[in-house]
Amino acid sequence: MHRKLSVTIFLAVVVLSIAFLLSVDFSPPDSLPAYRVEVLHLEGHADVRPAAINDSGNLLLISRFNKFGGNRNGIPLRVEKALLWRKGDLLPIQSTGTNIREFAGCKLNNRDEVIGLFSAGLEVERHAFYWNPETGMLKPIARDLEAELIRKGYQTTPLGINAKGDILLQFQSTLATKVASENEEAGPACILTRAGETFESSFLPVGPKYVDLNDEGWALGCKGDLAYLTNGSATETFSLEPDSLEGDRLTPVQLTNRKEVLLKGPYPPRLSRPETLSGSVMVWSPEGGYQSIPVPQEGLFQQFLYFEDIATVLMNAQWINKPTRLASALDWFDVPSSWIPNEYYRKVYGGPVVSPFIASPAGLREINNLVPEGFRGTIRFLWDVNAHGQIAAEIYRGGQRRAAILTPIETPEMGG
Repeated sequence: MHRKLSVTIFLAVVVLSIAFLLSVDFSPPDSLPAYRVEVLHLEGHADVRPAAINDSGNLLLISRFNKFGGNRNGIPLRVEKALLWRKGDLLPIQSTGTNIREFAGCKLNNRDEVIGLFSAGLEVERHAFYWNPETGMLKPIARDLEAELIRKGYQTTPLGINAKGDILLQFQSTLATKVASENEEAGPACILTRAGETFESSFLPVGPKYVDLNDEGWALGCKGDLAYLTNGSATETFSLEPDSLEGDRLTPVQLTNRKEVLLKGPYPPRLSRPETLSGSVMVWSPEGGYQSIPVPQEGLFQQFLYFEDIATVLMNAQWINKPTRLASALDWFDVPSSWIPNEYYRKVYGGPVVSPFIASPAGLREINNLVPEGFRGTIRFLWDVNAHGQIAAEIYRGGQRRAAILTPIETPEMGG
């Protein structure tokens, strides 16, 4: 009797699993694939994500490890290593005598130079750094300038590095509250311009919170209802409250060399958010003003944006999946949830799911529908795009996170 019941349960689970897998659309798009996928296989690095890609197709990578014995309680300490992948060669981004635990906010330019923040050991404080492949060792950015501002209660945040090697820095007060008033002025900001082996600093107008720097030396920032474009000697502004949004205020995200600005709109509190609202994305240009970009609907909301030019906007949309009937059936039969592969877990049991999209003023497409038939894995996140349309992507394959490069095979048909 017990044996018969066990066989019945097993068959029921198999049938339900097959029904679920058949309900998932694995079919390729009707059109030809738009992107070729190159997955990086890095020996000794099992958990890797890309942080940036430059116009040469070189990648800045963040690799995660569990370091045993790094915590007083005996719990493994998660540590990160930063790497430059350059046509198959791996260059470690390291520091002499510093035990780096975590990297954040890293940027890569076309000279393969890197800026960002790192945390060392168990400390919470983050340190700004600059790195280039010639020296191979990271070093503090503008040490003398930073030391002077640190004495005044500021910490350094590197925001951008352009193709010339110029660096945008902003100094935020360490005493400022975490939730600041929208009218509160941001800390001092400057552009470090390369002068041989050193940098010369030129301070920007005080007040705006800066976010990006283009190759022409223009910085993008915002304060209140105005966006600021400045190169230190000249400043231009435009309103962040277009008439089409009926009073909603946009936030600048990125700046192109043509001084086009990508902006994202606000979201209401999650508990009161209508299911059909997913925020707004717009592009502003000096000649044409505002132009809307399509965004995912049906409960999706945009999470991050990366901007190549007016023709390409990358976005990672997130929504909350509800548990399926298969989850209830598996629970009823006491089937361990660990038996469900990672890539299907949230589709079965519910939870946050992220889908990557590519958009233009003409339309919106899901990236997983634009890859070749037979591609094994799921593209989970888009991190950056270069001037040739190559995308630095994060994929999951066999339960592991890997870095990949998506290279356009043809121009995607964005409409429809």
